[in-house]
Amino acid sequence: MHPSSFARLPSPLRQLIHVQTRYASTSSSQTDHTKPPFPFPPHRNPTPHEIFHLRRGATPGEIKARYYELVRFHHPDCAAARTLPPATSHSRFQAISDAYAILSGKRQATLSASSPDADIYEEIARRKRAQWRAPAGSDEFGYGPDVWDKKDKEAIDQGMIVIIIGFVLMITIIPISLLSPFGMRYKRHNEAAKNLTEARREAREVAEVRRLALIQHTSSGKDERCGTLDGG
Repeated sequence: MHPSSFARLPSPLRQLIHVQTRYASTSSSQTDHTKPPFPFPPHRNPTPHEIFHLRRGATPGEIKARYYELVRFHHPDCAAARTLPPATSHSRFQAISDAYAILSGKRQATLSASSPDADIYEEIARRKRAQWRAPAGSDEFGYGPDVWDKKDKEAIDQGMIVIIIGFVLMITIIPISLLSPFGMRYKRHNEAAKNLTEARREAREVAEVRRLALIQHTSSGKDERCGTLDGG
């Protein structure tokens, strides 16, 4: 009714209409608490869009608003859900939560090839993969796969440099500190062997000199005896 027409009505009639309107609004509100405006799909394995009663391509704002509406009427503690068996209300609310996670992109859908939404989710996944392969990248920090690969290679190179430096230190400084006693022992052994060789050489020389002197002395004795015999 137009406001001007309502204002021309008699006062008792306006009051009656106002009371009836309030009663209808209250009745409708009470009915809303027992009968959800978005009932859970009766068939098995409904898709996320069917659970949310939304078209494909709904905006994130529409998905979030519909999720709040579904929680109001399908939460196990609400009046409408208490009319159902506890197992049913809990399973439905879990399905609503899973559908919201899928529609909001927080979780990837696991759908069979025969599912009505399989094509759309496959297309979303394909676009995400293509966006990730793009040079500009797709994450919020602006790093694409090439940038991450470069950073990984740099980290690997730096790690290899550290490993090589550590290995060089290990095979140079550590063995020197550990093997220095063995080096001194080896040096002393070499010096002793050298001294022994020198003493043996000197002994042989002395023996040779004595042998030659003995031979010379023996020859001189023979010569003297021969001279005595000739003179006699």
